[in-house]
Amino acid sequence: MSGHLHGVVSNTRADPARVLEELKRQTLEQLGGLPGSLYGPIEDALKADSLKGDGRNHQFEDQAALWVLRQQQASHVMAFRQQIAQGFEAYRASAAAVGGVGGSPLQLVGEQQLAFDLDGERLIELLESRYQRPLEMVRARLQMLAQALGAPDGVNPIGPYRLVRAFTSVYTEAQVTESLRVRLFRQYEQELARLLGDMYARINQLLATAGYGMATGAPPAGPARGRPARPAAPGCPASPPRTGAAARAAALTHPRPALRGAAGGRAADPFMRAAPAAPRNAGTVWLR
Repeated sequence: MSGHLHGVVSNTRADPARVLEELKRQTLEQLGGLPGSLYGPIEDALKADSLKGDGRNHQFEDQAALWVLRQQQASHVMAFRQQIAQGFEAYRASAAAVGGVGGSPLQLVGEQQLAFDLDGERLIELLESRYQRPLEMVRARLQMLAQALGAPDGVNPIGPYRLVRAFTSVYTEAQVTESLRVRLFRQYEQELARLLGDMYARINQLLATAGYGMATGAPPAGPARGRPARPAAPGCPASPPRTGAAARAAALTHPRPALRGAAGGRAADPFMRAAPAAPRNAGTVWLR
């Protein structure tokens, strides 16, 4: 399927179910090795720290806990992939039916799980800020895809929330020390920083090529988001604001009479304001 989706933007839309399946395939291809690929670099860092001889007692505990995680690496990778796949299924159907956000009942969590959740929230905020622009494009195009599927617009299956929750869910039952947890999150962030930029670009291009949204980098359709147009006076049709040469020509052709108050001064016009001076050589700016 991937051979039919990549290329220039298509005027016709591909089958939304096949497009969503292709998105899942590419996501698993890019991220499917996590979190197993984290353990090697963490082990190297722990060995390097132990050679420094800084006297920290928790290094042995970290190495022992990491050794246990490495023995379970295959099951961790499988659990992570299942969580990623579940995010796509949740997007395809109702969130409550598939166990999406808000679909599971409240339950007590242990101290370790709470610490993972808090660190996860911080990582979600960081990733949302770092990839704000590509994520906005992905969300808009996925919303069009959900409409074509006849499903409600759910949580972005490749957004920071899903990616971080898939990661933290792997360690629900694992025994992880506090310092090792910090290392896991740090290494996961580094891996995502290496992968997500390219992955989001590929996903955006795939959706655009499949007919769901504009081409990557194209200006948004519709009016630019800026200062809202002033409402017209009752009984008068609204007209677009004049800028640049058109505004100066209108001012010369139709000068506005000054309104005088009772004291002879200039009275405030309740419907009109002085237009700001147009900047010289002003060009068209696309606002996102």
